[in-house]
Amino acid sequence: MFLYKFLIIFGLFATVLFSNEEIMPSHTTSSVQDVVQEFIDEDISQETFQEKPQEVTTLGQPPLENGGLPAEYYNISSTSKSKNYFFNYMYKLIEKENLNIFNERKIVLEFANQTILNWNFSSPNFKKYQSILKKYRVSYLYDVKELLKRVDIVPPSQALAQAAVESGWGKSRFIKEANNIFGHWTYTPKNGLMPLKRDEDATHFIRIFKSLQASVKAYMFNLNTNAAYYEFKEKRVELRRENKPLSGKILSQTMLKYSGIGHDYLEILDNLITSNDLERFDTKFFNKTKGL
Repeated sequence: MFLYKFLIIFGLFATVLFSNEEIMPSHTTSSVQDVVQEFIDEDISQETFQEKPQEVTTLGQPPLENGGLPAEYYNISSTSKSKNYFFNYMYKLIEKENLNIFNERKIVLEFANQTILNWNFSSPNFKKYQSILKKYRVSYLYDVKELLKRVDIVPPSQALAQAAVESGWGKSRFIKEANNIFGHWTYTPKNGLMPLKRDEDATHFIRIFKSLQASVKAYMFNLNTNAAYYEFKEKRVELRRENKPLSGKILSQTMLKYSGIGHDYLEILDNLITSNDLERFDTKFFNKTKGL
């Protein structure tokens, strides 16, 4: 009888700990191949996932009518004014999502010094902690270390540089017709736009986002959960451990697997951050969150 009860209790305990099996993304190559179709985004309309006629879903979805940046941006003729508009507009989107992650991280940090013996199940934030655990695909309830590795911000300077490169300064077809800033692909036709020059045997589509904010959200989630960006997360942890600022200039140099052009991509990001003084946006964000 004792053995029977022990097995029942252990089974329930194991179910609680391991029911949210960690699923790593299956694609870990370039940015345009980073698949985030499993990403759950409350900003994406449920209409996106409704069944469409076969002839439509096979060919992907029609382009958005009002995608991209505000129309006034595309009427700016001055290069310097255009760049300033792009950076300031994108920064607002990046700051918003970083603040969401920052607040999630604060909840996780509440449990950082607890152990299996003194875990505070009665905390008002325990259910939120469980939701964050599930969202970031960490299967073990007490693995706060791994969770903190994933639940952290992306330096604005890095995000801005990648946004400029991946979207062609907000003027690419992807961003105008799909609100797709960072080149995300999907293999679900009802969620994507057909690429113009897709190889015959290719099956990918350009992921359509309801808003630019949803695209930023998916980009950060991708960096924080995709195994391809292991080096990014490890370097970020190292900077935290050494009490150093999360520098976009440093962390952008871990994006080797984000693009098919290899080290040239890293050089482009570095030059963009330096020549446009994008680290000023890092300072702006960290000053805003100081003391929070």
